[in-house]
Amino acid sequence: MALLPLAVLGAGCASMSHAGGTTGPRQRSIDELAGSYKGVALGDPQREAIRVFGPPVDTDNPAYPIGISYSDGGPTSQKNPPGYHGKPDLLRYDEVSFLSTPTPAGIHSIVIADPRAATQRGVGIGDPLSRAKHAYPTLRCFKAENTFESPSPAHCSGKLADGRYIWFGNDPIRIIALSPTSMG
Repeated sequence: MALLPLAVLGAGCASMSHAGGTTGPRQRSIDELAGSYKGVALGDPQREAIRVFGPPVDTDNPAYPIGISYSDGGPTSQKNPPGYHGKPDLLRYDEVSFLSTPTPAGIHSIVIADPRAATQRGVGIGDPLSRAKHAYPTLRCFKAENTFESPSPAHCSGKLADGRYIWFGNDPIRIIALSPTSMG
């Protein structure tokens, strides 16, 4: 089974930008239990992402939104849907990216970097990682490790429900990712 690079972002009155300034009102646009962002859900065909967000800005790796990298706190890998061994399609936008396959699994990863986005429990970009752990007590959290062999940003991740996993990356949070499978 192939492992692919991956990454994603997220209630209050104002959101914090990466530099700490406000970027406008937050929108609870991430429905973590439905596995969706602005109405595009895990399992949807990629044409649904194109209908909502327009033509992608880019379709090449890495599997992060434009301007975002692994060092911003994204998951290191994600499994392909069961039975699919090809390279998934990638749709990259400024604040979100989608991985999808031409199988019934459709979209199988949503990586969000929108500084205005927040989960239904109000966790968003710019929040301390401890807020994600408090809102989702079943998540496992890890401190940043900067070893030469495997640098890893701080993150909290875990299962929310059957077929619904979430990843909050970096501290403060810069990425929120959704997947039907666990993310490494």
